[in-house]
Amino acid sequence: MIGMVTSSTSLRERVLAEELARIRSTYSFQLGLLITESLIRKPWKFPLFPFSFVALNLRFLRSRRQTKQNDSEVAQGLDRNCIFLISTSEEGIASAERSAELAHHLSSDGKKIVVMSTLERISDILPKTAIVFPINDPKKERKEQRSQWNAQCENLVSTILDAHRPHQVIFDGPYPYRGILNVMKYYAFTEWIWLRPSGVDNETMMVRGKPFDRMVTFRLDEIKHSAERGGRSVPANDPSILFAPNYENRTPLNKKILSLIETSVIGTKWSVVRPAHQEHGDTTMFTEAALMSRVLDENEIKKLDAAIVSPNIELVTKLVSLGVPSLCLYNEYKEVSNLRRMHAQFPNLPLLFAQQNDIAQLKLSLHTLIHGNAAIRKNASAIVLPSLENMIFSQPHS
Repeated sequence: MIGMVTSSTSLRERVLAEELARIRSTYSFQLGLLITESLIRKPWKFPLFPFSFVALNLRFLRSRRQTKQNDSEVAQGLDRNCIFLISTSEEGIASAERSAELAHHLSSDGKKIVVMSTLERISDILPKTAIVFPINDPKKERKEQRSQWNAQCENLVSTILDAHRPHQVIFDGPYPYRGILNVMKYYAFTEWIWLRPSGVDNETMMVRGKPFDRMVTFRLDEIKHSAERGGRSVPANDPSILFAPNYENRTPLNKKILSLIETSVIGTKWSVVRPAHQEHGDTTMFTEAALMSRVLDENEIKKLDAAIVSPNIELVTKLVSLGVPSLCLYNEYKEVSNLRRMHAQFPNLPLLFAQQNDIAQLKLSLHTLIHGNAAIRKNASAIVLPSLENMIFSQPHS
């Protein structure tokens, strides 16, 4: 369901009006106004000044109590059944896939889901009951138009908050947009959550994220060993492999690496599956590939026999937890230390690592993934993951 926005005033206009009202309601402003009126504008009122001063204080105390009551009414007026998800596209389709996964679980529990996203056609992977507000991708805007985009973002987010009054807002992106940060301070009774599965190690981003009530990260320490095998013990007769090496970024692999991967698969009985909403830099690769609508959907993952993916923590952990042998491609810009620690804790996980630019290592890993698939499955250990919604809603408010 595509949401429609109708608003006669922008957030900035409303903020200025509220700020003017706030200034006029301060004690110092009202006292100054009384003194000016009694001594300068209407000096004949000066004999009544002591009584006017007492009346001013009584009015001010009553207004303070009324303000507290209004704040309480605002907090109580939020829809505790409504959750607002903000999905971004700076990290490829990873944010949209997480939002879709979360939306499906929450809507099945009867929650009202509102989504704002910069990814085109995100409604294709969301529940039909979700209310979707599309917004242009800021990366596709010219630099000089970014401030205009942030103003549009402010207005859209504030309009959604006013219309649907969500109890929680979950922002999923590598850095909070200025338009989001500008809105947050005017909706203090809404809980603002920053979803960062791998955490934030950049000090600048940590400072930028301070306005959020809390940050949610993937807790590797909650992964448990499972006595039950996560998936099939042998590959299917017509095995399929998920090809998503740029799942969490917008930069395609170079052609040399793409050609190597293509050569490893073509000529075998393996078929290729690609994310349906992934932007592909090279459209000639695997032209007959099937499309996978929701990459994090367990039912879809269970149909896979292998995967070639980027080091995205929730995708990799979900694949191996369901027994899918996976090759994690990384480079000097992608951190894999968390995944390596998990692999060290559970040594027989069906997980391989390969540095993209190490051709010898990549060839060996691809050969093992495809031709040694049965052996990997036979010896694989299984793990149980915390669910995405539990990651978010079980973490205490800081």
